Formats: sequence, C-alpha cells, structure tokens
Amino acid sequence: MRIRVAVSCCVFAVFVLFLAAGGFTSQYPPAHDVALSRLFPPDALARLLLPPDSWHPFPRASEREAWQALPESLRTRILGLAEEAAAKPMPVLPASVYLDFARNGNRSRYEAMVNERRGRLHALVLGECVEAKGRFLDAIAVPSPARNPPRPISPTVV
Repeated sequence: MRIRVAVSCCVFAVFVLFLAAGGFTSQYPPAHDVALSRLFPPDALARLLLPPDSWHPFPRASEREAWQALPESLRTRILGLAEEAAAKPMPVLPASVYLDFARNGNRSRYEAMVNERRGRLHALVLGECVEAKGRFLDAIAVPSPARNPPRPISPTVV
C-alpha cells in the first residue's frame, strides 16, 4: 500500500512539474493570440454580418420562393407529417404531470408529453409554411398553457 501511495505521489509531482514547465501548452500559441476579437474586429464583423433586424435563421412563411424551392419529396414528407399532426387533438398537459418533478424528481413523463406537443407543433408550422393555404392554422392556434396561463380565481364575498 505504501509503495502505491509513493508512486502516486511521484507521478502527481512529475505531472505538476510538467505543467509548470509549459507542458502541453508550449506547442500551442497562448489563447490571447487567437482570440476571436483579434481575428474579427468590430469593423470586419460589421462588413461580414447582416444587421440584426434583417437576419433570420429560416425563411419566413411569406418568403414563398424559398419554401417552393424545397425538393418535392421533402415537401410531401412535411405535408404528410402536418396532416398526421392535424388529424389528432393536441395532447393535454396536466398540471399533475408538471408537478411530478417537484414531488418526486421525475421529469420523464412531463418531457415526453412536452416533446410530443412540440413535435406536432413543428410539423404543423412547417406544413403551413410549405403549403401556405391556412389549412393547419387552427391546429397551430390551439391554446397552450404556456401562452395562455389560467387566470386566478378571485374569492367572492357572500
């Protein structure tokens, strides 16, 4: 046992000396030499990036040419998923499932239900963007507790 402890201490000491002498970092430039702020100063970023108000990661639904440029096989698949999602009611998310985590630490039931709802919403929104006929709007507009929290009930005086 003493030999193992002694060997461990020696290995640790050698490792610390190695790091103090430059160790792995001697072959790489210091972090400040490759900082993004030096590689991309503000004036260069201003030339390279779109202004924040004109950048968006995906085409807007109104940008029809981008949605119509999708391959037909992808458009068909997206519309199939949207039709499938619209055919079924959106699953209800009871507060009791939400409270499972507070009560016993179990998040899995809540996450499964939220992910199901989110997946359906994604399919519906993409379907509407691809088709742009308003066919999926009612299913998209189903009230969600996150967007429409219930109002507290005020006590009535009798």
